[in-house]
Amino acid sequence: MDEFKPNKAFKKLNIPLSLEIIPISSFDTKEQVFDFLSKAESKNEDILFCFNHGALIDDPSRDWGHLVLFDRIIDNQFRIIDPSPSNPKWRLVNPEKMFLAMKKHGEKPTAAGLWKIKKI
Repeated sequence: MDEFKPNKAFKKLNIPLSLEIIPISSFDTKEQVFDFLSKAESKNEDILFCFNHGALIDDPSRDWGHLVLFDRIIDNQFRIIDPSPSNPKWRLVNPEKMFLAMKKHGEKPTAAGLWKIKKI
């Protein structure tokens, strides 16, 4: 399904964006994720988290992937923007909990980790 890869779709649809997936395996610790996001915030970069939803919200019945937008770091926590209808749109998330939720989600084919979107 190569035609449905984001960068191919962006190009085909003339959407001036590119997506870079930084796999969770690129980070050994939550501190490395925190540092990466701190730098991304200072550069005003757009980052998404890809993770196991149930692991983040302590609900094993929701064992599937989820994407949320990283907004900023507040009080050493990640503020996310979540499209979920059952959760607040903006909320603070513990970095360790998010790190573990990304680790639990795995990688291929799930692409767990950080997704950087930029205008080209």
